[in-house]
Amino acid sequence: MGVIDINKGVKKMKVLTIGSYQYIEELQQKMNEQFKNITPNELMPVCDIKQGEHIHFLQYSIDDTMFLKYYDHFFMDRIKLHATSAVTDIIMKYSRFDMATDILSTEYTQYTKHEKDEIITMVHSFFEMPQNDEDPDLLTYSYKKEILTILMDFLEEHNELILEGFIQFRLQSYKKSLERVVEHVVKEYETQKEYNEFIKLLRYFVEMQESKIDIIHVVGMPDKTFKIFDEYKDEITKQCIEEFQNDLQVNEVNFDDLLVSSLITIAPQNIVIHGFENIENKHLLETINNVFTGKVHFCTQCDICIPSSMMDGTER
Repeated sequence: MGVIDINKGVKKMKVLTIGSYQYIEELQQKMNEQFKNITPNELMPVCDIKQGEHIHFLQYSIDDTMFLKYYDHFFMDRIKLHATSAVTDIIMKYSRFDMATDILSTEYTQYTKHEKDEIITMVHSFFEMPQNDEDPDLLTYSYKKEILTILMDFLEEHNELILEGFIQFRLQSYKKSLERVVEHVVKEYETQKEYNEFIKLLRYFVEMQESKIDIIHVVGMPDKTFKIFDEYKDEITKQCIEEFQNDLQVNEVNFDDLLVSSLITIAPQNIVIHGFENIENKHLLETINNVFTGKVHFCTQCDICIPSSMMDGTER
Protein backbone atom coordinates (compact mmCIF):
# COMPACT_ATOMS: atom_id res chain seq x y z
CA MET A 1 0.00 0.00 0.00
CA GLY A 2 1.15 3.55 -0.66
CA VAL A 3 0.08 7.08 0.31
CA ILE A 4 -1.12 9.48 -2.34
CA ASP A 5 -2.06 13.12 -1.97
CA ILE A 6 -5.22 14.25 -3.77
CA ASN A 7 -8.14 16.62 -3.19
CA LYS A 8 -6.21 19.65 -1.92
CA GLY A 9 -3.62 17.77 0.04
CA VAL A 10 -5.88 15.37 1.94
CA LYS A 11 -3.86 12.24 2.45
CA LYS A 12 -5.39 9.03 1.24
CA MET A 13 -4.15 5.49 1.55
CA LYS A 14 -4.18 3.66 -1.79
CA VAL A 15 -5.45 0.14 -1.08
CA LEU A 16 -6.11 -1.36 -4.52
CA THR A 17 -5.74 -0.64 -8.24
CA ILE A 18 -7.58 -2.54 -10.97
CA GLY A 19 -7.09 -1.90 -14.67
CA SER A 20 -8.87 -3.05 -17.80
CA TYR A 21 -8.80 -2.41 -21.52
CA GLN A 22 -12.48 -3.22 -22.06
CA TYR A 23 -14.58 -3.48 -18.92
CA ILE A 24 -13.62 -0.59 -16.67
CA GLU A 25 -17.19 0.71 -16.27
CA GLU A 26 -18.56 -2.77 -15.55
CA LEU A 27 -15.75 -3.36 -13.06
CA GLN A 28 -16.44 -0.07 -11.30
CA GLN A 29 -20.13 -0.91 -10.97
CA LYS A 30 -19.41 -4.37 -9.55
CA MET A 31 -16.72 -3.04 -7.21
CA ASN A 32 -19.08 -0.36 -5.91
CA GLU A 33 -21.76 -3.00 -5.26
CA GLN A 34 -19.27 -5.07 -3.29
CA PHE A 35 -17.71 -2.20 -1.34
CA LYS A 36 -21.15 -1.04 -0.14
CA ASN A 37 -21.02 -4.06 2.18
CA ILE A 38 -18.00 -2.67 4.02
CA THR A 39 -18.61 -1.31 7.49
CA PRO A 40 -18.14 1.23 8.92
CA ASN A 41 -18.95 3.42 5.92
CA GLU A 42 -15.88 5.54 6.58
CA LEU A 43 -13.75 2.61 5.43
CA MET A 44 -15.52 2.26 2.09
CA PRO A 45 -12.80 2.92 -0.54
CA VAL A 46 -13.19 5.91 -2.84
CA CYS A 47 -12.56 5.36 -6.53
CA ASP A 48 -10.32 7.60 -8.63
CA ILE A 49 -10.30 6.74 -12.36
CA LYS A 50 -6.99 7.09 -14.20
CA GLN A 51 -7.30 7.12 -17.98
CA GLY A 52 -4.52 5.91 -20.22
CA GLU A 53 -4.37 5.73 -23.99
CA HIS A 54 -5.78 2.22 -24.17
CA ILE A 55 -6.21 1.14 -20.57
CA HIS A 56 -8.11 2.62 -17.63
CA PHE A 57 -7.38 2.13 -13.94
CA LEU A 58 -9.63 2.19 -10.89
CA GLN A 59 -7.56 3.42 -7.95
CA TYR A 60 -9.24 2.76 -4.63
CA SER A 61 -8.13 4.69 -1.60
CA ILE A 62 -9.26 5.49 1.94
CA ASP A 63 -8.85 8.67 3.95
CA ASP A 64 -5.63 8.18 5.90
CA THR A 65 -7.17 9.34 9.18
CA MET A 66 -10.15 7.01 8.86
CA PHE A 67 -7.87 4.18 7.83
CA LEU A 68 -5.77 4.52 10.98
CA LYS A 69 -8.83 5.00 13.19
CA TYR A 70 -10.74 1.90 12.05
CA TYR A 71 -7.97 -0.34 10.73
CA ASP A 72 -7.77 -3.93 11.96
CA HIS A 73 -5.65 -6.90 10.93
CA PHE A 74 -8.30 -8.35 8.63
CA PHE A 75 -9.29 -5.14 6.87
CA MET A 76 -7.24 -5.69 3.70
CA ASP A 77 -8.49 -9.27 3.52
CA ARG A 78 -12.05 -7.96 3.45
CA ILE A 79 -11.18 -5.40 0.77
CA LYS A 80 -9.58 -8.04 -1.42
CA LEU A 81 -12.38 -10.54 -0.82
CA HIS A 82 -14.92 -8.03 -2.12
CA ALA A 83 -12.67 -7.16 -5.06
CA THR A 84 -12.18 -10.84 -5.87
CA SER A 85 -15.93 -11.40 -5.97
CA ALA A 86 -16.44 -8.39 -8.27
CA VAL A 87 -13.66 -9.35 -10.70
CA THR A 88 -14.86 -12.97 -10.82
CA ASP A 89 -18.36 -11.78 -11.73
CA ILE A 90 -16.91 -9.77 -14.65
CA ILE A 91 -14.92 -12.78 -15.85
CA MET A 92 -17.98 -15.03 -15.72
CA LYS A 93 -20.28 -12.47 -17.34
CA TYR A 94 -17.98 -11.05 -20.03
CA SER A 95 -14.38 -12.25 -20.23
CA ARG A 96 -15.03 -15.96 -20.66
CA PHE A 97 -16.96 -15.22 -23.85
CA ASP A 98 -14.03 -13.14 -25.11
CA MET A 99 -11.82 -16.14 -24.35
CA ALA A 100 -14.22 -18.43 -26.24
CA THR A 101 -14.16 -16.01 -29.19
CA ASP A 102 -10.34 -16.09 -29.19
CA ILE A 103 -10.41 -19.91 -29.14
CA LEU A 104 -12.73 -19.91 -32.14
CA SER A 105 -10.54 -17.43 -34.00
CA THR A 106 -7.33 -19.40 -33.51
CA GLU A 107 -8.52 -23.01 -33.60
CA TYR A 108 -11.57 -22.96 -35.87
CA THR A 109 -10.48 -20.80 -38.78
CA GLN A 110 -12.74 -22.66 -41.22
CA TYR A 111 -15.80 -20.77 -40.01
CA THR A 112 -16.99 -17.42 -41.30
CA LYS A 113 -17.59 -14.49 -38.95
CA HIS A 114 -21.34 -15.11 -39.15
CA GLU A 115 -20.88 -18.78 -38.25
CA LYS A 116 -18.58 -17.87 -35.35
CA ASP A 117 -21.19 -15.41 -34.07
CA GLU A 118 -23.78 -18.21 -34.16
CA ILE A 119 -21.43 -20.52 -32.26
CA ILE A 120 -20.74 -17.87 -29.60
CA THR A 121 -24.50 -17.44 -29.20
CA MET A 122 -24.67 -21.19 -28.56
CA VAL A 123 -21.83 -20.84 -26.02
CA HIS A 124 -23.94 -18.23 -24.21
CA SER A 125 -26.89 -20.64 -24.21
CA PHE A 126 -24.64 -23.40 -22.89
CA PHE A 127 -23.60 -21.30 -19.91
CA GLU A 128 -27.22 -20.37 -19.21
CA MET A 129 -27.80 -24.01 -18.27
CA PRO A 130 -27.45 -24.93 -14.57
CA GLN A 131 -23.75 -25.03 -13.74
CA ASN A 132 -22.04 -27.74 -11.70
CA ASP A 133 -19.74 -26.80 -8.82
CA GLU A 134 -18.68 -30.27 -7.72
CA ASP A 135 -17.26 -32.32 -10.61
CA PRO A 136 -14.47 -30.64 -12.66
CA ASP A 137 -14.69 -33.41 -15.25
CA LEU A 138 -18.16 -32.25 -16.33
CA LEU A 139 -18.46 -29.70 -19.11
CA THR A 140 -20.98 -27.76 -17.04
CA TYR A 141 -18.47 -27.30 -14.19
CA SER A 142 -18.49 -23.57 -13.45
CA TYR A 143 -14.82 -23.19 -12.40
CA LYS A 144 -15.93 -20.18 -10.35
CA LYS A 145 -14.40 -21.46 -7.11
CA GLU A 146 -11.03 -21.93 -8.81
CA ILE A 147 -11.11 -18.42 -10.28
CA LEU A 148 -11.95 -16.96 -6.86
CA THR A 149 -9.07 -18.88 -5.29
CA ILE A 150 -6.55 -17.87 -7.98
CA LEU A 151 -7.64 -14.23 -7.65
CA MET A 152 -7.35 -14.27 -3.87
CA ASP A 153 -3.88 -15.81 -4.06
CA PHE A 154 -2.85 -13.14 -6.57
CA LEU A 155 -4.19 -10.26 -4.47
CA GLU A 156 -2.49 -11.63 -1.39
CA GLU A 157 0.79 -10.62 -3.01
CA HIS A 158 -0.26 -7.72 -5.24
CA ASN A 159 -2.28 -4.54 -4.80
CA GLU A 160 -2.59 -3.97 -8.54
CA LEU A 161 -4.37 -6.16 -11.08
CA ILE A 162 -4.92 -5.76 -14.83
CA LEU A 163 -7.91 -7.89 -15.79
CA GLU A 164 -6.80 -8.98 -19.26
CA GLY A 165 -3.24 -9.72 -18.13
CA PHE A 166 -4.48 -11.77 -15.19
CA ILE A 167 -6.69 -13.82 -17.51
CA GLN A 168 -3.88 -14.33 -20.02
CA PHE A 169 -1.25 -15.53 -17.55
CA ARG A 170 -3.13 -16.87 -14.53
CA LEU A 171 -6.19 -18.60 -16.00
CA GLN A 172 -4.59 -21.05 -18.43
CA SER A 173 -6.30 -23.98 -16.71
CA TYR A 174 -9.67 -22.29 -17.14
CA LYS A 175 -8.86 -21.66 -20.80
CA LYS A 176 -8.41 -25.42 -21.27
CA SER A 177 -11.82 -25.96 -19.71
CA LEU A 178 -13.30 -23.39 -22.13
CA GLU A 179 -11.61 -25.17 -25.05
CA ARG A 180 -13.55 -28.31 -24.12
CA VAL A 181 -16.79 -26.33 -23.99
CA VAL A 182 -16.14 -24.69 -27.37
CA GLU A 183 -15.31 -28.08 -28.90
CA HIS A 184 -18.58 -29.48 -27.57
CA VAL A 185 -20.59 -26.51 -28.85
CA VAL A 186 -18.93 -26.69 -32.28
CA LYS A 187 -19.99 -30.35 -32.55
CA GLU A 188 -23.53 -29.35 -31.59
CA TYR A 189 -23.40 -26.59 -34.20
CA GLU A 190 -22.30 -29.05 -36.90
CA THR A 191 -25.06 -31.47 -35.89
CA GLN A 192 -27.64 -28.68 -36.07
CA LYS A 193 -26.22 -27.55 -39.41
CA GLU A 194 -26.52 -31.07 -40.84
CA TYR A 195 -30.06 -31.32 -39.47
CA ASN A 196 -31.03 -28.03 -41.12
CA GLU A 197 -29.61 -29.24 -44.44
CA PHE A 198 -31.58 -32.45 -44.02
CA ILE A 199 -34.78 -30.48 -43.40
CA LYS A 200 -34.13 -28.35 -46.51
CA LEU A 201 -33.71 -31.50 -48.58
CA LEU A 202 -36.95 -33.01 -47.26
CA ARG A 203 -38.79 -29.76 -47.95
CA TYR A 204 -37.48 -29.87 -51.50
CA PHE A 205 -38.80 -33.42 -51.94
CA VAL A 206 -42.20 -32.37 -50.59
CA GLU A 207 -42.35 -29.37 -52.93
CA MET A 208 -41.55 -31.63 -55.90
CA GLN A 209 -44.30 -34.10 -54.99
CA GLU A 210 -47.85 -33.72 -56.18
CA SER A 211 -50.19 -33.79 -53.22
CA LYS A 212 -52.15 -37.05 -53.28
CA ILE A 213 -54.35 -36.49 -50.21
CA ASP A 214 -55.70 -33.32 -48.65
CA ILE A 215 -55.48 -34.48 -45.03
CA ILE A 216 -53.50 -37.21 -43.28
CA HIS A 217 -54.26 -38.21 -39.69
CA VAL A 218 -51.42 -39.57 -37.56
CA VAL A 219 -52.59 -41.19 -34.33
CA GLY A 220 -50.22 -41.90 -31.44
CA MET A 221 -51.35 -45.09 -29.72
CA PRO A 222 -51.01 -45.94 -26.00
CA ASP A 223 -48.55 -48.75 -26.86
CA LYS A 224 -46.24 -46.02 -28.29
CA THR A 225 -46.87 -47.05 -31.91
CA PHE A 226 -48.92 -44.95 -34.29
CA LYS A 227 -51.48 -45.42 -37.05
CA ILE A 228 -52.01 -43.47 -40.25
CA PHE A 229 -55.47 -42.55 -41.62
CA ASP A 230 -56.48 -40.84 -44.84
CA GLU A 231 -58.83 -37.87 -45.23
CA TYR A 232 -61.84 -40.21 -44.92
CA LYS A 233 -60.39 -41.58 -41.66
CA ASP A 234 -59.73 -44.95 -43.24
CA GLU A 235 -56.60 -46.56 -41.89
CA ILE A 236 -53.76 -46.81 -44.42
CA THR A 237 -50.94 -47.88 -42.07
CA LYS A 238 -50.53 -51.31 -43.69
CA GLN A 239 -50.46 -49.80 -47.17
CA CYS A 240 -47.78 -47.31 -46.09
CA ILE A 241 -45.66 -50.11 -44.61
CA GLU A 242 -45.85 -52.16 -47.81
CA GLU A 243 -44.87 -49.19 -49.97
CA PHE A 244 -42.02 -48.33 -47.60
CA GLN A 245 -40.66 -51.89 -47.71
CA ASN A 246 -40.94 -52.09 -51.48
CA ASP A 247 -39.19 -48.76 -52.00
CA LEU A 248 -36.30 -49.53 -49.67
CA GLN A 249 -36.20 -53.32 -50.15
CA VAL A 250 -36.22 -53.96 -46.37
CA ASN A 251 -38.07 -56.44 -44.19
CA GLU A 252 -37.77 -54.67 -40.83
CA VAL A 253 -39.47 -51.33 -40.47
CA ASN A 254 -38.32 -48.34 -38.44
CA PHE A 255 -41.67 -46.70 -37.76
CA ASP A 256 -40.20 -43.22 -37.34
CA ASP A 257 -38.61 -43.46 -40.80
CA LEU A 258 -41.84 -44.97 -42.10
CA LEU A 259 -43.88 -42.00 -40.95
CA VAL A 260 -41.56 -39.37 -42.43
CA SER A 261 -41.21 -41.30 -45.71
CA SER A 262 -44.97 -41.82 -46.02
CA LEU A 263 -45.77 -38.18 -45.37
CA ILE A 264 -43.22 -37.02 -47.94
CA THR A 265 -44.57 -39.50 -50.53
CA ILE A 266 -48.19 -38.48 -49.93
CA ALA A 267 -47.33 -34.77 -49.52
CA PRO A 268 -50.64 -33.88 -47.82
CA GLN A 269 -51.90 -30.34 -47.58
CA ASN A 270 -52.59 -30.82 -43.88
CA ILE A 271 -51.34 -33.23 -41.21
CA VAL A 272 -53.35 -33.73 -38.03
CA ILE A 273 -51.53 -35.34 -35.11
CA HIS A 274 -53.80 -37.11 -32.61
CA GLY A 275 -52.63 -38.50 -29.28
CA PHE A 276 -49.26 -36.77 -29.68
CA GLU A 277 -48.46 -37.42 -26.00
CA ASN A 278 -48.21 -41.12 -26.88
CA ILE A 279 -45.47 -40.49 -29.44
CA GLU A 280 -42.22 -40.87 -27.50
CA ASN A 281 -39.91 -39.40 -30.12
CA LYS A 282 -40.69 -35.69 -29.79
CA HIS A 283 -37.78 -34.94 -32.13
CA LEU A 284 -39.76 -36.79 -34.82
CA LEU A 285 -42.70 -34.43 -34.32
CA GLU A 286 -40.31 -31.46 -34.49
CA THR A 287 -38.91 -32.77 -37.79
CA ILE A 288 -42.40 -33.23 -39.28
CA ASN A 289 -43.36 -29.74 -38.13
CA ASN A 290 -40.20 -28.27 -39.70
CA VAL A 291 -40.67 -30.08 -43.02
CA PHE A 292 -44.39 -29.34 -43.32
CA THR A 293 -44.28 -25.80 -41.99
CA GLY A 294 -47.76 -24.41 -41.30
CA LYS A 295 -49.45 -27.68 -42.27
CA VAL A 296 -49.20 -29.58 -38.98
CA HIS A 297 -52.02 -29.41 -36.45
CA PHE A 298 -52.38 -31.09 -33.06
CA CYS A 299 -55.75 -32.46 -31.96
CA THR A 300 -56.75 -33.70 -28.52
CA GLN A 301 -60.52 -34.02 -28.74
CA CYS A 302 -62.19 -35.77 -31.66
CA ASP A 303 -63.67 -39.15 -32.65
CA ILE A 304 -60.14 -40.39 -33.46
CA CYS A 305 -58.46 -39.11 -30.30
CA ILE A 306 -61.04 -40.45 -27.85
CA PRO A 307 -61.03 -44.11 -29.01
CA SER A 308 -57.21 -44.16 -28.98
CA SER A 309 -57.15 -42.86 -25.41
CA MET A 310 -59.89 -45.24 -24.25
CA MET A 311 -57.76 -48.16 -25.40
CA ASP A 312 -55.51 -47.21 -22.52
CA GLY A 313 -58.41 -46.99 -20.12
CA THR A 314 -58.42 -43.17 -19.96
CA GLU A 315 -60.85 -40.54 -21.12
CA ARG A 316 -60.18 -37.01 -22.22
